[in-house]
Amino acid sequence: MSSKSTKKGPSSSSTKPPTKKARNADEVIEILEGVNNNLEKLRETIGPLGFRKQLRDDIFGVDGFSARFLNSTFRVLMKYRSEAEIFVLSDEEGRKDILHDLRGHIGEL
Repeated sequence: MSSKSTKKGPSSSSTKPPTKKARNADEVIEILEGVNNNLEKLRETIGPLGFRKQLRDDIFGVDGFSARFLNSTFRVLMKYRSEAEIFVLSDEEGRKDILHDLRGHIGEL
């Protein structure tokens, strides 16, 4: 038997874990998909009236706050467009954090 026949086949290399480059590429793809989803959501709310309605719906969709406080929050966020956009693009936990932060500016209502 020759030494050539005892060499391992290509199947032994297929069990290697993904390379760091492949993992990084997967992470980048996942991040870009998230950015794309958020941009799509923002694109849907760009119109002035559409954005206001979206903001109001999102504010009143957060549980645990009084209607009076949420109305005040809506008025404050309407004055600061960039903060309102951050609120709309945040997840539920992020929105609650923003509302808790605003409580210091608005007060306990």
